Amino acid sequence: MAAPAVILAGGASTRMGQEKATMLVDGVTMVVRVAHALRDAGCSPLLISVRDVEQRSRLAGILSHLADVEFVLDDSPHRGSRHGLITALHRCVDNNWLRVQLTPCDVPWLDNRLVSILWSNFPNVGCRLVLPRSAPPGSTGADGLEPLLAAVEPVALLAAFTDADNDARLVDVMRRLPHRVVSEDEWQNAGIKPECFLNVNQMKDFRQSPLGH
Repeated sequence: MAAPAVILAGGASTRMGQEKATMLVDGVTMVVRVAHALRDAGCSPLLISVRDVEQRSRLAGILSHLADVEFVLDDSPHRGSRHGLITALHRCVDNNWLRVQLTPCDVPWLDNRLVSILWSNFPNVGCRLVLPRSAPPGSTGADGLEPLLAAVEPVALLAAFTDADNDARLVDVMRRLPHRVVSEDEWQNAGIKPECFLNVNQMKDFRQSPLGH
């Protein structure tokens, strides 16, 4: 497969006490680990969503060994993950990217096989996005779904944002669109481990991970 991908790195990371994208996991920054997983899945170019020019400069240096990387600044006065995503989606439309892979910067154990499964389940017609389910329905507030790991059509998702309430959750916005869910059985049968979905939001998340040190 060959598809563009967006890495959402503009969050304030207040719970971590430091910038999540540049945090080291096994000696490699999280944003590099995510970028490498996407490249291993065949994703290119990579669009990195950042909050300001200082962060763009830091991440540009960290990712300088990779080709076809560009950056987009969250130009919304409100900031936050929702507005950063919307700004990135507009850039995708400007770039004429019909479909893109979404990825947060804080999933350091992302498995490239998950990305491949998402795209292999993205039909040519009748579907606007594909997202994975990491836990049983009803087990989380998002019904076990992982909206920030979805493969999406930017035009369709932007239209869904326009029609949704400002406080609507991303997963609910996405479920307004024709979509496909990749089940737990599907990714487990491919040998993917649950740690693939682990978000490092606080230091204790890293310490408690079976892969952490």
